[in-house]
Amino acid sequence: AEETVVEKDGAEETNEGAEDAKPAVNENEQKYLIMVAQAEIALSEGREMEAEKKFLAAQELKPGGFQAEFGHLRAGWRVESARNGIAVRIRELAKRDLTAPQAYNIGLFVYSNMSDRDLTKELWTKAKEKDPAFAKRVDIDSLLSDL
Repeated sequence: AEETVVEKDGAEETNEGAEDAKPAVNENEQKYLIMVAQAEIALSEGREMEAEKKFLAAQELKPGGFQAEFGHLRAGWRVESARNGIAVRIRELAKRDLTAPQAYNIGLFVYSNMSDRDLTKELWTKAKEKDPAFAKRVDIDSLLSDL
């Protein structure tokens, strides 16, 4: 896997073995991410049933995968009669050890759909504590002050 790279100054450099340095992409992880992306597209186009099936298929590929689980809950939220059960599951998901973007995104959902200001504040505060740089980029302080 040797490739010649021409630098801006015209000098040539080889990157022999560079592929070996890249982490191998797990085939299941790749399938999972593609399935989640397809589900997100279906959801954004209003094809909830298709989105739900794809999110469930993604969950089978990666049990406990945040993107598929949260996406599945968001898809289900569109069914009004399912909202009470989904709200319980959203609260359970919020208790996990989340990354800052995950806590932020659940917070956005809770704020926009569930009107639970306390949980929103808890999630956004968690995001701020986990990753202050991320919190600054998305201006969490401003969001918190509006609660």
